[in-house]
Amino acid sequence: MMKKLALVLIISALVSNSALALNECIDATTGNFDTPQCTSGKLDVNVATGTDSVGKDEDAAHTTGDTGSFILGVYGTGHAALSGNVGDYTPIAVTAAGEVITTTKFQEDEGIGNGDDLFLSGAVRDDALTSGANANADLDAVPLITDGFGKLWTTGGGEVETSIQAIATDTGAYADGDYINDADTITSIASVGVTGEDHVTILDIVVSDEGKEGKNLEIWFFNANPSGSTFTDNGAFTLIDADLVKTVCVVPITQHFAAADNGVSVNHEPNCAFELAGTAIYMAIVAGEAVTFDAADAVQLAVTYQVN
Repeated sequence: MMKKLALVLIISALVSNSALALNECIDATTGNFDTPQCTSGKLDVNVATGTDSVGKDEDAAHTTGDTGSFILGVYGTGHAALSGNVGDYTPIAVTAAGEVITTTKFQEDEGIGNGDDLFLSGAVRDDALTSGANANADLDAVPLITDGFGKLWTTGGGEVETSIQAIATDTGAYADGDYINDADTITSIASVGVTGEDHVTILDIVVSDEGKEGKNLEIWFFNANPSGSTFTDNGAFTLIDADLVKTVCVVPITQHFAAADNGVSVNHEPNCAFELAGTAIYMAIVAGEAVTFDAADAVQLAVTYQVN
C-alpha cells in the first residue's frame, strides 16, 4: 500500500523536542520524520488511491463523491493532426460543442475517400412485415426492417405486380350501366401480399377483347369485399349503401385500339390509390355504353398495381 505523504516546509520548528531538517517531512500516518526520495533533483511522489484521491485502483467500483482529475480535449477542425508520429502521446480531439471526434464521423457535405472507415448499420429481417413485432407503441425507437433478400421495407416503392383475370360474358346485349361477369361474382385479386392497412396504387388497366368491340367500360375498385350486394351479369349494377362506402375509385376505360381481329381498351393513367382494409383488391366491371359480345369473345382484365 502506497504511503500518503504530507510535505511540510518548516523554517524553524520543534516537533517532539526535535528539530525538523529542511530535507525531511512528516509522515501523515505515523507522525515520524521521513526523508523524501528524489531522482535527478526531482521529488518522487507516489499517487495514492482511494475515494478521496486522484488515483484509482483498476476495476475499483465508482462511488458518488469520488474525486478525480478533470480531463480536457483540444478543439480542432478538419481532423487536423495533433501529434507527429505513430505511437506519440496525443490529446483527445473535440468539436466546438465538446463532441469527441472519431475517424468514422463525417461532417455534412464532407467528401469520403477510399478506405475511410464507416459504421455498419444492422437491420432486422421480417419477411411478412409483421405489425407490432418491432415496436409496441407509436413513437417507439425501432430498427430498420428488411425482407429475406436484405431489401429495406419502406412506405413507398413496393414491387409492381400484374394480375390477369378472365371475364366470362353473356352473348346478349349489355345496356349502359350493366354488370359484366357471367359468373355473377365480384372480381378480385386475392392475396396481394399485404397485411391490411397497406396502400395500393393502380398503375395501369388493359381490357383485351377478341371481338374488338371497342366500347367504353368502367372499373369500380373497393377497399373491402362488397359482399352485401348482389351482382347479376347483364343486369343493372347495384350496390347497397353499406357497400357503396367501400368504393375507393372508379376508372373509366375510354381509349380503344384495334388489331385485325381483336383489340384492347386501356387506361394508362388511372390515378387510383387507396388503403386496403384486408388482403385483396375487389373490382367490378360495368358497361359504359351498350355493348354486345359474340360467342367468340374472350375478355381479359389486366390490372397492374403497386403495394406500398
